[in-house]
Amino acid sequence: MNLINRSSASDLYNLCDALGVKNIVVCSKDELRKYLKNKKVNNIIFNMANDQVGSHWVSICKNHKIYFDSYMQKPPSVVPKDYRLSGSKKELQSMSAQDCGQLCSLWLYYINFKSNKDYLDLFEDVYK
Repeated sequence: MNLINRSSASDLYNLCDALGVKNIVVCSKDELRKYLKNKKVNNIIFNMANDQVGSHWVSICKNHKIYFDSYMQKPPSVVPKDYRLSGSKKELQSMSAQDCGQLCSLWLYYINFKSNKDYLDLFEDVYK
């Protein structure tokens, strides 16, 4: 049984604030392009649906030009081609789990304050 509920945009702002992640916006996929152009925004969590309630949260760190998806899928076409996918080919989340927003928030913490490798090392048992 999954005890983690699907995160709202407000939940993700609160979690990122608690983690010290700054210059963040939580948005829908159709709003992504405007925030990619905004120089004040460095971190973005966006929903793959065209609303903030929708289907699946993914994230971007503009400073490092990295895209994160806990399903480790290629970035959608709205993500610039020069952004690389974080991680390996193995999923960090099952299809039945609802913790993608929390995984995105934690990844943004690691990519800003530690490293992408340190984040992926948390899931070393997934890769064995």
